[in-house]
Amino acid sequence: MQPDSAALVVRPAVLDDLAELVKIDSICFAAGIAYPDNELAALLKSRSVLTLVAEASGRIAGFAAMGFLPSTAPSQSILGELVTIDVLPEFRRQHVGLRLHQALLERTGLKHGDRLQLHVAVNNPGAFEFYRRLGYKRRERVPRYYLDALDAWRMEKLL
Repeated sequence: MQPDSAALVVRPAVLDDLAELVKIDSICFAAGIAYPDNELAALLKSRSVLTLVAEASGRIAGFAAMGFLPSTAPSQSILGELVTIDVLPEFRRQHVGLRLHQALLERTGLKHGDRLQLHVAVNNPGAFEFYRRLGYKRRERVPRYYLDALDAWRMEKLL
């Protein structure tokens, strides 16, 4: 039976979620690309990062994190860095990632004209397409972004 995405609850992540988030991240990403537990703990503790979890029937189906970077010039708008959106395989294609992305935008207070960016591995066409459908545009190829070996696309979205 498919989980009911309409019953999805999005809430702020807490440190008690750490072990489950580490497990989900290791399912979603290869070793070396998945965040180690100390880095995920740092995201959860950071005041400049918002981390949300999506729960279905009391189980964490996925999580997302967005941080904020200083603008590189006074005329540029706030730059949010979409750190990650992780969704367990059995919850994919049920709008969990979309709901997490929407919740991040709603809860961060970003406004029209603000910019968001993210990085996605060049060998991950599913994620690239997901972000393209959310309105992100490919800006540049970043050599050796992951593991000092795998290139990434830097993508950007203007709200």
